[in-house]
Amino acid sequence: ARQQEAWWPIVKGIFNSVRVPATLLFLLGTGLSQATYAFVAASAPTLAVQQLGFASDEYSRFASLAGFCMGIAGALAAPVFVKLVGLRNAMNGVTLGLAACSVIAGASYSGWETAGLFMAIYWLQLFLSTALVVVSVVWAMRICDPAIAASLFALFMAAPNLSRSIMSGWSGFLVESVGYGGTYFVVAAVSLASLAVLLLAKFGDERVAAQLQDNQNA
Repeated sequence: ARQQEAWWPIVKGIFNSVRVPATLLFLLGTGLSQATYAFVAASAPTLAVQQLGFASDEYSRFASLAGFCMGIAGALAAPVFVKLVGLRNAMNGVTLGLAACSVIAGASYSGWETAGLFMAIYWLQLFLSTALVVVSVVWAMRICDPAIAASLFALFMAAPNLSRSIMSGWSGFLVESVGYGGTYFVVAAVSLASLAVLLLAKFGDERVAAQLQDNQNA
């Protein structure tokens, strides 16, 4: 009943949404939250193969299994987190968990003699990253006006994907500059920055969701 049948109301609704500081902060925060995914995609393979002695095919099997298992687990666990502690607290907890994983990895990296701790942290990072994506999707859907939801939601999902690509592209330079241990610390810092920005965006505040929908309909 609330579908838009003309393109101008859709464009107007998207513009009215994006110009609101809370929406801009949400886009920035979700973009920064992709730091762990960017590291896992771009730097973890070289770390595993060149530093920890994985064979290329061995790492591929490990990463595929971890991605499959933790993707399912994270997607199933996220709604449970939200139901138990609320949307904002779920986002806080998952983001702090990602930052903690990176801090532990960075602090212990120099002492890694086997791949055991790397593998454990890798699995946990994928689990928490997937859960964070699901939690972010819940809020993105909540702040979309149903009349333009498809177009606006596509924009909300494009921002973190673009950010992940940009951070992945810079990961090689970062590793060369500060090493893998230092890169873990940078990932932790970016994760904490994303948490701060999402809190500024009033993530999970239903009053903000109502205001954003009002702006889209203005």
